[in-house]
Amino acid sequence: MVTDRDSWPSAKQCFDIVFLHPPSSFIKLKYPLSGIFGALVGSTDILGHEPVGMISMAHNLRRKGYKTKIFNVGKMLLDLRNRGVTDYGSIENFIKDLRSGIYAIGLHWAAHSPGAVELARMVKKYHPDSLVLFGGLTSTYYHEEILKKFEFVDLVVLGEVDGIIEEIVDKLLNRHKYRNIPNISYRENSDVASTKIGRPRKDSLVYIRGSGDELIEPNRDFSKLDCGYMANCMIPLVHGCGRNCPFCGGSKYFYRKYFHRSNAGVMQVEQVVENIRQSVHQGVLSFSLFGDIRLYGDEYWKRLTERLSREGMYFDVYLELFSPATKEYLEAWRKVTSGEVSIAFSPESADENVRKAIGKHYTNEQIDQQVSWAMDLGINLSLSFLFALPEQDFASVKRTQDFINELCHKNNRLLTYMFEPFLFVDPGCPIFDYPEKYGYIIEDRTLEGLIKALTRPHWYYALNYSTRWLSKKEIIEAIFFVGSSRNELYMEFLGPSHNNLLHRKIILQQKELINTLMSSPDLEDEEVEGLIERLIDQEIRQMNFSITGPDMDFAQQKISVCSIGEIFRNTLKTINRCYREAGGQKDVLTVLQELDFFCSVDIPEDSYREELILMRNTGKEPDEISYKIPEQVYAKFRELVSSLELSLEEGLIEEFVRYDWSLFLVNLWNNVYLEDLSKGGIYLPKDVNKSDVLLPLRNAYVKLNYKPNGRIIHKNGRLAL
Repeated sequence: MVTDRDSWPSAKQCFDIVFLHPPSSFIKLKYPLSGIFGALVGSTDILGHEPVGMISMAHNLRRKGYKTKIFNVGKMLLDLRNRGVTDYGSIENFIKDLRSGIYAIGLHWAAHSPGAVELARMVKKYHPDSLVLFGGLTSTYYHEEILKKFEFVDLVVLGEVDGIIEEIVDKLLNRHKYRNIPNISYRENSDVASTKIGRPRKDSLVYIRGSGDELIEPNRDFSKLDCGYMANCMIPLVHGCGRNCPFCGGSKYFYRKYFHRSNAGVMQVEQVVENIRQSVHQGVLSFSLFGDIRLYGDEYWKRLTERLSREGMYFDVYLELFSPATKEYLEAWRKVTSGEVSIAFSPESADENVRKAIGKHYTNEQIDQQVSWAMDLGINLSLSFLFALPEQDFASVKRTQDFINELCHKNNRLLTYMFEPFLFVDPGCPIFDYPEKYGYIIEDRTLEGLIKALTRPHWYYALNYSTRWLSKKEIIEAIFFVGSSRNELYMEFLGPSHNNLLHRKIILQQKELINTLMSSPDLEDEEVEGLIERLIDQEIRQMNFSITGPDMDFAQQKISVCSIGEIFRNTLKTINRCYREAGGQKDVLTVLQELDFFCSVDIPEDSYREELILMRNTGKEPDEISYKIPEQVYAKFRELVSSLELSLEEGLIEEFVRYDWSLFLVNLWNNVYLEDLSKGGIYLPKDVNKSDVLLPLRNAYVKLNYKPNGRIIHKNGRLAL
């Protein structure tokens, strides 16, 4: 069995309490197409980040002197899967070595139900005298069923306990009677008993995380699409929610009914600024600020954006919009940083009647306006749509796709968008609690039923619902319709590629398989597994893909333009950051245009390309990519720095350029392979997957920054340092 324990955290120590973030399912190693990840949603680690409440609790407990740590078991399993390991024995050995008085497992998102339950079973097997706890949204909703059906779970922590976690842990470690401990559910004789759930005592979770934070391990991403996991920090600006979307398991309805939170809380402005300041100091490059803060009034977001603007920090930022924003709001965030500003806007549907049915009252013209403003301001706007919503039939799904197509054609670009079905109906959302009222039929509303659906060999079984307007068969048809429509848009705007051909192949094979599954409803798992092996290529069975989305392991990468503006984008960002920190007042873009910066440097791309093609055609592999950087490139950047009247330490320009020149060469190397892929004639060493050769470019750049003396080499079929 392949193992890589050296890259995993050490379990050879004793803790008071450890927090364990589970994988979605351990069965993914045996059935890669099971569940929802890697099929309906392209990324297997889309929920790979630990819940922010878990991080805040661990942080506060450590501050109070408790020995604690968070272990992300989901990342460990993803590591095994990406390396082709088919069993999780190494994780079981890790758990066996992990010593703690309390094991707190986060069953927060329902998609993690199979993994959380199996992890609890594993922990109890090796540590029968320790306490095994569940906590989170899904745990609270299903606390009675968990304690009745899973004897290896001792307690369920109910609701939000960040403000009282020290009291709970202290009483548990000192073996207090359960009835004297707040916010828990436990067994009493043959019944399930619960103590009173108190109202949340804290609104501002503590969440400061950077590359040097050892509170959470493993502290790197194991995904093949590693895009700097530690370089991104999630900060929950909003706790709870002020909206009542009927399909959301984290809505105002859920928090009020099950968490006893009457109002959503918002993080104080100064704490947000301090979290970002400390994280930037730790090396964080970008921030995801979750929650639409406009719900808390104009004064709040104006104070926050003004304070962040005064800090003069450089970072990328991701924001959420639940409804259209004013241009003033978008402009305010554009002034916060010269880094990338990305905003996810969730209209859910382009059918205004459907939007009204879920409480969203605005027009398609307003959506169009958001796209236009974002483009004018240089903001990356992504649109999120769903189907299988109330009042939404197949014709409505098609109207939304037509609207997406029209937006792309009107703006002459492929817009970033998601258009997906419900993965399953969230336990605890209004639709789940009152399905008849909203026109839904849910096949099994128990936790046990959800686990069964998510652990069958194929994702078809995870779709455990239908609506008054869409049968399950029609939901499946909509998935393929939306996926094919996306493929056509990619063909139109990006041209034909290997990615398009692969995506079409995925759709055709999945269609054939699902037609067989629908015509044979009583198949056993072994029979389903046999059909998958017969009808689905091994390459597709093992990779991450999304029928309705763009994210496949290597399909995300496309042939990029090797222009000076693209190649040295990061260099320009770094220089601009130094310029701002030095109090510079000039318009950098104007200076660049005056220098004719973006087109006057002739990068000799062709000679490098020809050499790579020659190596490929003769079956040779380059030992390293370390071509000499043309002096004119250095000269151009020195000219820019001089024009900005900016003093930099000697050699710093060379360091900036060296990183980005290496990035350019990796980019060029991958372009050569991608071009050959589209022709179907790529040369690969034996036992090397295409996705291994097509190393994500951003990951290469991040690694170069962490290893300043590194060189990009070709080793064992991979581009590496």
